[in-house]
Amino acid sequence: MNLSFLILTDNIEEVINYLPGVESLSTMDLMPYLKESGLSTIEHKVVIKAFDEVKKADFILHNTLYELESKTLSALTKIQPNYAIGPINFSRHITNTVTKSLRSESDCTNWLNSKPPGSVLYVSFGSFIQTSKHVIEEIAYGLLLSEIGVNLCDGKSIDRKEVAENIGSLMSGVNSEGLRKEPKKVQGILHNAMEVGGSFEKNFNQFVEDLKDKL
Repeated sequence: MNLSFLILTDNIEEVINYLPGVESLSTMDLMPYLKESGLSTIEHKVVIKAFDEVKKADFILHNTLYELESKTLSALTKIQPNYAIGPINFSRHITNTVTKSLRSESDCTNWLNSKPPGSVLYVSFGSFIQTSKHVIEEIAYGLLLSEIGVNLCDGKSIDRKEVAENIGSLMSGVNSEGLRKEPKKVQGILHNAMEVGGSFEKNFNQFVEDLKDKL
């Protein structure tokens, strides 16, 4: 397997438009552990090992919806059997004793209820985000400049002015209304997929049948 796309030179922008089922994207948008400077990170080693191990699998299960990633899943299925059986909420079976907020849940709810509709922007950095003190500081200053309060950062090089402009565009810009509709659209897709006879049930049942045949 060619893993050259996982060893990309830092700070050199290239267009990746040759992966089946994946829309064109820039190397600047990729995670740090997929670039040259991230070769020694645990994340990079895990990714490389995963690509090697997955070739031995009889079936591959994805915690996602087919409707959200149909092109990618269809391309993968041409190589190996792939099944979208998400969303699976693993947190129901895992006890997390680490607090997720400096505020209690009730305080957060009261605070949210005190704000006008559509005025709060939620931030999630994800589980594999690697960032620096400089990026955090730029985000913080950008939040202050925007007078909104929150931003999502994916580890790319940014500055506070860019953060403020992007937040302003999202919250009250020309495309704001369209962007706000996207989460509701995804919510509808999720609801339909989880209905009886939806894609989740169909894909899971197909996996079970294929597994029985394999056994």
